[in-house]
Amino acid sequence: FRAPEVLSARDDGITRYGKPSDVWAAGILIFWMRTKSEFACEKEIRRYDLDDFIASRVATVPEEGLRSALNGCLKKFPRDRLETRCLLDHHFLQQIYTTSSLENMVLESPHG
Repeated sequence: FRAPEVLSARDDGITRYGKPSDVWAAGILIFWMRTKSEFACEKEIRRYDLDDFIASRVATVPEEGLRSALNGCLKKFPRDRLETRCLLDHHFLQQIYTTSSLENMVLESPHG
């Protein structure tokens, strides 16, 4: 779930963790929940051609709206990712929220 900038911080000792790293992690989590497969290992995230790799992985998701959300989350550079508010307002996530199935799942959870 670690963003590319978090992994690169390990090389030079400077921490680059911020909200864009959370957006990356959200994208990875959503991808995993939909596909039930790992998005990438650390070696793959460190690749020079990471953008091409991301595009190939996101392309495996069948839903166009979900691919759009993932493409906004999973960018090599933090400045290119959706901001958190834009992610929360993304039409795919809004569609899920308004169907109330997500709300019902949370409300019916034994962990409340």
